[in-house]
Amino acid sequence: MAYWPPSCILIAFTLILLQSSSITAQNGGKLTVGQSLTAATSNGSLLLSPSGDFAFGFHQLPNNNNLFLLAIWYAKIPDTIVWYANETNPVNLGSSVTITANEGLFLSDPQGTPLWNTADKLSGGRTVNYGFMNDTGNFMLKSSDTDDAAWESFDHPTDTLLPTQNFEKGVLNTRDLETGFAYHPSYQSYTGNQTNPENAGDSVIYSESGDLYIEIKNGSRFDLTPASILVSDKTNYQRVTLDFDGVLRWYNHPKIFAANKVVNWSSVKSLPDNICASTAITPGSGTCGYNSICSIGEDNRLRCDCPPYYSLMDPNDTYSSCKPNFPQYDCDEYGQGATKNGYQLKQLQNIDWPSSDYANLQTITEDDCKSSCQNDCFCAVAIFSKDGQTCWKKRLPLSNGRNYGGVNRIVWLKTHHKNLVRFIGFCKEEDPRLLVYEYMSNGTVADYLFGDLRPSWTARIQIAQGIARGLLYLHEECSTQIIHCDIKPQNILLDDYYNARISDFGLAKLLILNQTHTNTAIRGTKEYVAPEWFRNKPVTIKVDVYSFGVLLLEIICCRRSVCMDISEEGAILTDWAFDCFQSNTLAYLVDGDTEALNDTLHLERYVMVALWCIQEDPSLRRTMKRVIQMLEGMAEVASPPCPTSFTVTTQP
Repeated sequence: MAYWPPSCILIAFTLILLQSSSITAQNGGKLTVGQSLTAATSNGSLLLSPSGDFAFGFHQLPNNNNLFLLAIWYAKIPDTIVWYANETNPVNLGSSVTITANEGLFLSDPQGTPLWNTADKLSGGRTVNYGFMNDTGNFMLKSSDTDDAAWESFDHPTDTLLPTQNFEKGVLNTRDLETGFAYHPSYQSYTGNQTNPENAGDSVIYSESGDLYIEIKNGSRFDLTPASILVSDKTNYQRVTLDFDGVLRWYNHPKIFAANKVVNWSSVKSLPDNICASTAITPGSGTCGYNSICSIGEDNRLRCDCPPYYSLMDPNDTYSSCKPNFPQYDCDEYGQGATKNGYQLKQLQNIDWPSSDYANLQTITEDDCKSSCQNDCFCAVAIFSKDGQTCWKKRLPLSNGRNYGGVNRIVWLKTHHKNLVRFIGFCKEEDPRLLVYEYMSNGTVADYLFGDLRPSWTARIQIAQGIARGLLYLHEECSTQIIHCDIKPQNILLDDYYNARISDFGLAKLLILNQTHTNTAIRGTKEYVAPEWFRNKPVTIKVDVYSFGVLLLEIICCRRSVCMDISEEGAILTDWAFDCFQSNTLAYLVDGDTEALNDTLHLERYVMVALWCIQEDPSLRRTMKRVIQMLEGMAEVASPPCPTSFTVTTQP
């Protein structure tokens, strides 16, 4: 089986090699037993083929004077490597390769420690007489007893095929250079028709003229090179590479070099034309990384892009997997039935993830497909077929993503919680440093509540419920529990539809797994800060519950929590709200608000929920999950005690 690792395109600086006998650059292309080439940065030599077209030796890695690759490259195009040894592991300055009788090529580090050799690849256990770099780009070890090749680089291809290089039946793979993992073969049609062995491919032939084809056992051939791209081998260099993306590409380069003019390789053919649509659906990430989308750019090269609201796991690797830019549900705890109606779904065009299915719903409507994903904790993507009325639900990580036209499907993606403001990016080049969030057209809840016109009672109820859902998500539904620490009306924004969106996470605290509290300096705005902040008590998610309770009273009353312009008894909203509740005079809280007064059931319920939230004793405050249940009438609300009835004892 022939493995073709990803293409290694390196920029050559000064390529200088030393021989033990100090041979200068020459066209003989021959090294005899005992002679060596040494990786060096000055005063060295190159082993050239007789025509001077190919060079063999140590190729210096870009931007590193101390690392080299034992390789073969075009002598006149030194940035194009066609073969390399030692599993593409670079060696240090001072390393050497020696021709020996029993090992053939013997690679060692500067201290003489063996790194790699061709001993186990020598044909028939032959001994070696000399090494020869020929004009086809094939480095050969010639036997001492005959002039036959005991070993040749053409029999051990890396990522490049050169004219006259053939190999027997096998598969062409790309391979991860770091781990050595061989990916699923992209091309193996020539390995044969399993039902009819006579129609099986026998070998791959790359003729001197540049014609690449599969030789079939029955004597026929399967052409891979279109006649239209064939050029004269007298005037052009030719090569075929299996690149890192699994695409087989044909290249031409003129042999005549014009003075002061840089000529690049011309890519004349790719197989397949679209690797995204042609790659088999297999386990693993696919052509690009997990949660990524494969497409073909204008230059006919592979592109791997992240979906909206996702970003690269490794910013330095554009082909790496993508990660969500928003916290994730802990579905293992809540299970498939956990509601996710707080999420927004974004519709994508011409996108598909053919694998990752875990549910298939038949005879279903478009709206039901979308709703099913929103209410399923595991669902990251829903794909609806307009033709078959079929819904596929997919979970993370998404694999084999691709972008191509003609998909008669509707795709919805797992973007972010609709009650959180989405973080876009940041700028740290100069002061002041900036955080960039999505634009919220209707400003803050503070502006909305405390302006000249009082918002409707219905709108205020929706805002309160939206804030509660956002906090529930931060506290219980994402994989890392988050304490916001600064919930107040100035930090709640309103989108185009007046949906409440929690923002400004600059003071937020993250709790690691199994951590229930944290100790930290006082944070937040005084009117909304829970009492435990001032008492150096452990801070838990209950500090956000307290702030929400204060904010909920402000939403109910459309007034600030501290207002010294009114009577002393009503200046502090939290105290006044409990007095009005206890004396059954809630009408004073919403003075003149006809909508609220006509909805006394909800008015009383909301005030009671707020009073439970602002209890001084954190253990008495309800969780946000319970708060939502009480706000929506799914749980009864008991009569709350006085919020300040908690007595603090001082330890001696």
